[in-house]
Amino acid sequence: MILVTGATGTIGSEVVRQLVARGEKVRALTRDPANARVPGRVEAARGHHRDRASVDAALVGAEVAFLVGQFGPEDADNGRGLVAAARAAGVRRIVKLSAIGTGDPALGPIGTWHLPGEQAVRDSGLEWTILRPSAFASNTLAWAAAVRIPPVGAGPQADVRGGVRSSSGGGECGP
Repeated sequence: MILVTGATGTIGSEVVRQLVARGEKVRALTRDPANARVPGRVEAARGHHRDRASVDAALVGAEVAFLVGQFGPEDADNGRGLVAAARAAGVRRIVKLSAIGTGDPALGPIGTWHLPGEQAVRDSGLEWTILRPSAFASNTLAWAAAVRIPPVGAGPQADVRGGVRSSSGGGECGP
């Protein structure tokens, strides 16, 4: 069983869809299971990563946890409680969604958002994978108004031309 947090958001819903397509058994952590749009074979579990009791219940029987979230300053324990709950439930592997540039002081506060969560995962004693994607095509529509009005803003990789990259024949990243 793979527990996916943020399972109805942009990234989590795609992770759920792809896992189901691969035949994996998936549980989706969501605030509103009754209205969650998840594939029929997915078990929707009510919860939120800041509600430890709901996370404990959702982790029962999970072997892998896919964690979406920053676990930043608004989370008093910076994600350590969520990671500890996963370990206590017998999860053997954690996959943490992070962001490109994490840890780069030149980015200012945005470069530190994911650091506590990454460290909690590294310190867990479990198998772990940290994903640091650079950009998602699904986010580009949100930029439409901003790029129509000068000056055009730049991201942390301002000297890199944007575009879609794909690989063939390589390995997979993810749970």
